[in-house]
Amino acid sequence: MRVPQILGRGQSDKVSTISAELSIFGKLTASGAIELEGKVQGDITCTTLVICGNAELNGTAIAQAAVVRGRVLGCIRALSVTLEPTCHVRGEIFHKDLFVVKGAHFEGTSSPSVDPIGGQTHIQIALAKAKAAMDH
Repeated sequence: MRVPQILGRGQSDKVSTISAELSIFGKLTASGAIELEGKVQGDITCTTLVICGNAELNGTAIAQAAVVRGRVLGCIRALSVTLEPTCHVRGEIFHKDLFVVKGAHFEGTSSPSVDPIGGQTHIQIALAKAKAAMDH
C-alpha cells in the first residue's frame, strides 16, 4: 500500500517505509512521509503517516495527515486523520479534520483542535478566553 497523495506544496515527497519485518523501540522523525508496515513502540513525527493494515503503533503519532488502517494504542495529533475500516484505535485523537470510514474501530476521545500538532483544543482556547475576560 502506497502513501496517498495528500502531501501539501513544499512538503517532501520522500517516503520512508518501516517494513513488516521491523519492530522499532524509540522515537522516529522524518522530514517526509512514513509508511508503517511493521511495529513501533514510541513516537513518530512526520509530514504524512500511513499505518498499514497489519502495522502497530504503541505511542504518539504527530503528522500533518494520518491515515490509519492498522492498530494504534496511544495518541494521534494531526491536521487530518482518516480511520479506515481495518483500523483499531484506542486512545486520543487531536485533529482539525476527522474522517471515520464505516467499519473503523475507535475507542477513546476525539478532540477538535485549531492546532492539533501544537496541542490546544477548541475547549482549551475557549476556557483561556473566558478566563482572560474574567481577569480584566
